[in-house]
Order: sequence, then structure tokens, then C-alpha cells
Amino acid sequence: MIAIAIQDGNTHFCHGIRILIDRASQKMNIPYVILPAEHADIARLLFISITHFREYQKQWYLPCLPQHQQLVIISSRRETSSLAPRPCSSSPPRLYREESVETVSRKIGDWLLCTHLGQCLIPTTSCHRCPTHHLSPFEKRFLSLLINNYSLIRTATILRMDNVRARALYQSIIQKLDSRSREQLRHCIRSL
Repeated sequence: MIAIAIQDGNTHFCHGIRILIDRASQKMNIPYVILPAEHADIARLLFISITHFREYQKQWYLPCLPQHQQLVIISSRRETSSLAPRPCSSSPPRLYREESVETVSRKIGDWLLCTHLGQCLIPTTSCHRCPTHHLSPFEKRFLSLLINNYSLIRTATILRMDNVRARALYQSIIQKLDSRSREQLRHCIRSL
């Protein structure tokens, strides 16, 4: 049984998502239960509004979630542009408020099936158009910390590496992505 939670201030939108989840689960014969928003920490599939994220310097940052939890972001297309940039291999799927009912129900059906089968909603590989597709997973993790406003020293501490190696890795990533500064790295990732 899939435990699902929805955290959104718009009750009409939440009700619509519940109806679409019910239709998709009946069609695919997948058992589910919708938990109250206060029990979202134990849900396997979490639909969360972008307004529940932490805001820092006019950008939204994803909350830290348990490993077992799948995250779907609810937002408008305008709000998504203010989401902190991340490499596409670590960006959770999005549910836009402006999308048609058919598109939303197709997406929800796919997410329910993936969660039921134990698959991750976030792709494990990058698309070929992504500038980070040739970076190693460790380099992508390093880059995502830097882009999320961690200093080079703090990033090195988190990843348990010395400052000299961190500086060399930073220079290597800048060369691979053909950038000159951290701002160009942010722009490179945001332009995806």
C-alpha cells in the first residue's frame, strides 16, 4: 500500500489531486492511503507546495527528506523559475497548476506506478542536453552543494575532503562546463 501525503494551502487543488490519484489507482489496481498533512514524514509519495520550502535570497530550496520518500513539487511555472538550480539528475518532478487535467492525471498515474514498483521518480542519469551529463555522481553532488550557496570550505567538509582537493575539483568542473565563475555555473544549470 502506498502512503501519500499532500501539503498545499489550496484545498480545491488538493481535492482535485485526490480525485486523480483515486482514478489512477483504481485503473492500475494499486492500493493507497492518503495521510493527513501533519503525517507527511511517513508518506512514501509526498506532493508538496513550493511555498513549504525554505526561502533564501529570493530562491526556494528543497527540504531534506528521508531516503524512502518520493517528492513531487506543486507550483506554478512562474514559481518554479525561483527554485534553486540543481543538476537535472537530482531535480524532483513537478506538477504545475496551469497544466490540463489529462496531463496531470497521466503524470500522477506514472508516479503511482513508479512508487508502487519501488522505482525512483528522479532519473538516475542526466539527459544528453544537460551540461552536467559527463560529470561523475561525486562531481554532481559537489556542484549541487556549491550552487546551493555552500562555500568551498563547507562543501569540502560535508564531502570529507581536504581544501586543496576541493579547489582542484572546483577548477576541473569549471573547465568541463566552460565557465569562469560560480555565477556562470548557476546560469548554466538554470538555463536547462
